[in-house]
Amino acid sequence: GNPHTKTRRRRSAQYCWSCCCCAALAVPLPPTLAAPSSSRRMSGVRETTALSIESSMSEAASSAMASVVPGTPQQEEHVEVEPLTPTSSGRCCGCGRKRDYAVGEKRYYVHEDPKENCLVRCCCPDDSTTGFPRGARMTVCCGIVLLLAIVATMYYPLLEKTKSDKGGRYEDTPNRFDPDLSPTLHPSRQPTSCPSLAPVERVPSPSPTATPVPTIENVNPPGSIVSRYGWLSVSENTGGVNGTRGIPQILNERDVPFQLRGMSIFWSNTGWGAEKFWTRDVVRILVEDWNIEVIRCAVGVEDAGGYINDSAANWERLTTVVDAALEFGIYVIVDWHSHYAEDHVDRAISFFTFVSVIYGRFPNLIYEIYNEPITLDWAGVVKPYAETIIPVIRGDAPRNIILVGTPFYSQEINVAALDPVTGYDNIAYTFHFYAATHKERHRTKVEKALNNGIAVFCSEFGTVNADGDGDLDRASTREWIDFMNERNISWANWAVSDRDESTSILKDNAYQPLFDVFWPDSDLTESGLLIKTYLNL
Repeated sequence: GNPHTKTRRRRSAQYCWSCCCCAALAVPLPPTLAAPSSSRRMSGVRETTALSIESSMSEAASSAMASVVPGTPQQEEHVEVEPLTPTSSGRCCGCGRKRDYAVGEKRYYVHEDPKENCLVRCCCPDDSTTGFPRGARMTVCCGIVLLLAIVATMYYPLLEKTKSDKGGRYEDTPNRFDPDLSPTLHPSRQPTSCPSLAPVERVPSPSPTATPVPTIENVNPPGSIVSRYGWLSVSENTGGVNGTRGIPQILNERDVPFQLRGMSIFWSNTGWGAEKFWTRDVVRILVEDWNIEVIRCAVGVEDAGGYINDSAANWERLTTVVDAALEFGIYVIVDWHSHYAEDHVDRAISFFTFVSVIYGRFPNLIYEIYNEPITLDWAGVVKPYAETIIPVIRGDAPRNIILVGTPFYSQEINVAALDPVTGYDNIAYTFHFYAATHKERHRTKVEKALNNGIAVFCSEFGTVNADGDGDLDRASTREWIDFMNERNISWANWAVSDRDESTSILKDNAYQPLFDVFWPDSDLTESGLLIKTYLNL
């Protein structure tokens, strides 16, 4: 709008409102020439009263300022106005209005604003005293704008390349992903609505350290488990118990019922003591000495030191183990090891998007989207969560098996079997047990789930009590192992750890980085010795 209309409203302004040039140079008005605090009309012309004379100004300068304003009561004597120099144009370099007087090195202008019928003041340094030609101002401004445009043109391609490098795909950079990046999903893989899950504010996380890109030349060597059995799938019409039909099975690439057996690494959380097991060397020992076919990566989520609080370290541990699994040619379960995954849906979407983008082309990967839901609400919480995450994974991993957690620590699998997730292939459901606590009644639940037509995967079990401690129950463990072997139910034992717990496979603090040897049996717990025996049968 017209800058003159702001004169009365901005009484405290100390800068010219009449021309942008003077405002850009930020030339302050003397206090006596600031906008007056009162005004009155005399003889058709607005006469003003100048107030607020600063004490720092000399009395002579103050009276000189006041002498130029008509009708100023403080005017006691007339002061001659400095004449304009012959070389000056006599007009304001910004607004073009004629100069009226000068004080020192500054030229001041007083003219009547026809719209406001009041006096408007503006000021500029005298061109002859500043040595800055009037025409040069526009030249400098244009030059600055041109320079900024050139810089922006050069910087934009670099910005776009940096943004593409953070997209999580293996292209020209080893930077795998940014956990704070909100991935834009293709319309065909947008998650379905999950109305029962409340949105949760995202927690910023540091970027993880990049790891080498797995290439097709250094994964699944000849003779390895994955090279022999390939892509796994789920069938509801093949195999069964004692030759019966209709019991779902996990099949290998030749459509033959197939059972995976392996180990689960203890929680990945920083500071929980198991960080030393998330290494290539541990995977090598478990493959070469323990004969595992699958390893489960339990990525802690909401607890202290988990993925939400320390995503960089947890991501580095995960990718180290997954890359080792590819190198040694075994299957690997990426487990979102949470009890409250419905509270962190946004983080689960981001996590599984990046994992599937990076590893979706490999048959080794199995996705476990929810470790152990504590809630009993399958239809209102757990199933909607699964229906939100599954399409995210399917966008880049259309063939891999996805494991869905079931209510109450993945024990009420019979409830999920009555209302399974539909519309997707290769979906199996998890069941967890601890042999000293869960026995025949829980095996009945698994039997009901199988008879209702869903595939079962035991992604976690222990040989002791449900709290991970207590005495080893050999008899119950044997019953469970036989039950799973008869039905080709794949399993992973808990846990690769040396914590002071009965369910650990190593004794308390027994682990040492043995790069070219195996763990001696003397360092194994009772549970560790038993599971190692079953794996090598």
